Amino acid sequence: MRWKAFAISIFLGCLFVPLMAQIPSTLVPDAGVLQWKDIETLINANHPVIKQAGLSIDQAREDLRISRGGFDPKLETKYSRKEFKETTYYNIWEGKLKVPLWLGEVRGGYDKNLGTFLNPERTTPDQDGQLSFGVTLPLLKGLMTDPRRNTLRQAQAFQNIARAEQRKMVNKLMFEANKAYWNWYYFYRQAEYLDSAYQLTSIRFEGIKRNIRLGELPAVDSVEAKIILQTRSIQLREARVDAQNARLILGTFLWSAQNEPIEIAEQAIPEQPELVGEVEGFEWYLQRLRLEHPELEKLRYKQTQMKLNERLYRNQLLPQVDVSYDLIRNIDTQSSEGTDFRATENYKVGLNFSFPILLRKTRGKLRQTQFKIRENEFDQAQTTRSLEISLLALDNSLQNLESLIAQQADMVQNYRLLYRSELRKFRVGESTVFLVNARESKLIESQIKLIALWMKYKKTDAEIIYTAGGPDWFTQ
Repeated sequence: MRWKAFAISIFLGCLFVPLMAQIPSTLVPDAGVLQWKDIETLINANHPVIKQAGLSIDQAREDLRISRGGFDPKLETKYSRKEFKETTYYNIWEGKLKVPLWLGEVRGGYDKNLGTFLNPERTTPDQDGQLSFGVTLPLLKGLMTDPRRNTLRQAQAFQNIARAEQRKMVNKLMFEANKAYWNWYYFYRQAEYLDSAYQLTSIRFEGIKRNIRLGELPAVDSVEAKIILQTRSIQLREARVDAQNARLILGTFLWSAQNEPIEIAEQAIPEQPELVGEVEGFEWYLQRLRLEHPELEKLRYKQTQMKLNERLYRNQLLPQVDVSYDLIRNIDTQSSEGTDFRATENYKVGLNFSFPILLRKTRGKLRQTQFKIRENEFDQAQTTRSLEISLLALDNSLQNLESLIAQQADMVQNYRLLYRSELRKFRVGESTVFLVNARESKLIESQIKLIALWMKYKKTDAEIIYTAGGPDWFTQ
C-alpha cells in the first residue's frame, strides 16, 4: 500500500507541475510585511517602463553617433577610359581621401591621367602619377559654426533631453506605484478593522441570544443585534473586495527579471506608516526643483538647441568665402630623389565666394528661432512658478496632516475608552445594544479616518518628492 501511495503521489506531482508553471509567480515576504522599498526595488529592476526609458537613452546615443558621422573620413576613387580606332583618347584615374575637421577639411589625392586627347588641365607629367595634399578653410560663413557642427551639438543636447525624459517617465511611474501602495494599505487596514468589528458583533449577538433564552433580555434586542451583524457583514464584504482589488492594482506594477507579471500573495500585508519628519527642509526641495526637475531640464536643453540654431542662422548671414591650398608632387620611380613638396613652386590655390543678395530665407529662419527662444523663456518661467506654488501647497498640506494625524490618533483612543466603558455597562445591564453599537461605530469611523489621513500623508510626501524632481530612482 505504501508503494501504491508513493506511485500515486509521483503521478499527481508530474500532472500538476506543468499547470503550476503557468500560474503567475507570487511575492511572499518572509516576515509577512511587504514594504514600499521592496516594491520600489522590484519596479526599478524589472518594470517595462524602466527598460523603455533606458531605450530612449540608447536611441539618443545612436543619434549622437549618426551626427558624428558627418566627421567621418571619406575615400573616393574614379576611373574612366576611352579608346577609339586603336587610339587611347584618355585614361583617367583619380583617388581622394577627405578628412573633415572641426574647422574646414584636409585631403590627400592621387591622380594618374594619360591620353592623346586628354584635357591639358588633367595631364599628369609623369607616368607614375601625381600626389597632392591640401586643406580648405572657411573665412566668414562657416567659421564659427556650420550645419555639421550644429547637428553634433544638437545631438549632444538631445542626449540630455532624453535623460530628463527618462527621469520624468520613471518618476511618474514610481509616483503612481506609491499611490497604489498606500491605497492598498488603506483598504487592507479598513478590512482589518471591519473584520475585527464583525467578529465582536458576532460574539455579542450570540451572547444576546443566550441571555434572551435565559429571560435576562427582551427578544427585540436580538433583532437589533442581528441588524447590526448584517450591516457589519455587508461592510466587511465590500471592504475585502476593495482590499483585494487594491492589491491586484498594486501587482500590475511588479514584474520579474524574466519579464513576467508578479502577483502579490494574499497573506502579504502593508507596512505601518511613520511620520517622515524634517528629513529635508522645504528650501532644499525648492532648490532641487529649480536645478533638477526633469521638465525644467528639458526646457533648458531645448533652449540650448534653439540657441545653437540661432547662432547657425546668424553665421549664415555672412558671405561664403572659402580658401583652398594644395601641395603637389610627381611620383618618379626612375629617380631616387623625385620632386619635393615645395609650397612656392608646386601648388594649387583656390578661392570660393558666394552671397545671396536678399537673404530672406535665412533671415526668416533666424526670426522664427528668436520667437521660439522667447516662447521657451516664458514657458520656463511659468512652469517654474507653477511647480514652486504646488510644492509650497504640498508642504503646507503635509504639515497640516501631521497635526491632524496626532489629533485623530488621540480621538481614536478616546473613542476606544468610551466604547469599552459602554461595553462594561452593557454587560451589567446598564446600557443597550443601540448605545454599544453607536460607540462601536464611532470607534470604527475614527480608526478608518486615521488610516485615511495616513494614506493621504504618505501620498503627499511622495508627491512633494515627485514635484521637486524625484529621487534618482532609475539606474541607467
